[in-house]
Amino acid sequence: MLFFQIRRPDFLALSLCHTVEFFTFVYVAAAVLLDGADIAFQHLVLGCDASEVRMGMRVRAVWGDEGVSHFEPNGEADAPYESYERFM
Repeated sequence: MLFFQIRRPDFLALSLCHTVEFFTFVYVAAAVLLDGADIAFQHLVLGCDASEVRMGMRVRAVWGDEGVSHFEPNGEADAPYESYERFM
């Protein structure tokens, strides 16, 4: 479970699976919209060829020693566009 501090002193618990909102091809830096969040943030997507990354792709966090190292595909079906279009 990821915990993000919002503009308040309390924390919001979020699920472990999230949605790619957009991406680039030099290396895949994607806007990842965490499930339950209302704003995406930039992070790396690894674990697949860059040409496979797409809007709506479902990803999961891969943890390193200092927090989230990157995100990788989780094998779920793509999120429908309607589920994240209002955040773009």
